[in-house]
Amino acid sequence: MPDPPSPGYDLSRLPPIDMTHACTDLRRAMKGLGTDEKALINTLTRISSPLAIAVLNQTYTQQHRRNLLADITSETSGYFRTALQALVRGPLAQDVHLLHDALAGAGTKEVVLNDILLSRSNADRQPSAPLINTRTTGPSPPQ
Repeated sequence: MPDPPSPGYDLSRLPPIDMTHACTDLRRAMKGLGTDEKALINTLTRISSPLAIAVLNQTYTQQHRRNLLADITSETSGYFRTALQALVRGPLAQDVHLLHDALAGAGTKEVVLNDILLSRSNADRQPSAPLINTRTTGPSPPQ
């Protein structure tokens, strides 16, 4: 029997977690003038499970009718933005994002390709393939 994918690479069974408080905290941190970066860090780093991050994204969209990744992208900058985007995407969507960027444009970024493709198990790589194809030829993957 093959090994199961790591947490965050199989989003078909999300646990029933209440993320409404975290979503409220995140929205409050980004609403209005300025961004409460400390609140963003405190809220996002307390969520330790990739599956909980997926639930957070769904709950944020349902609760605020906004996209968490888009809000973080518009409210932050630099390496801080990059780090928060990686947290919010979760491991599967982050791998797809990095692979797409590594293959885009002239030439490839072999270091990124090696890091992702050689350090993931077969079970973790399998869900990425359809998302990479979709990202390069059609709608974007779940963020």
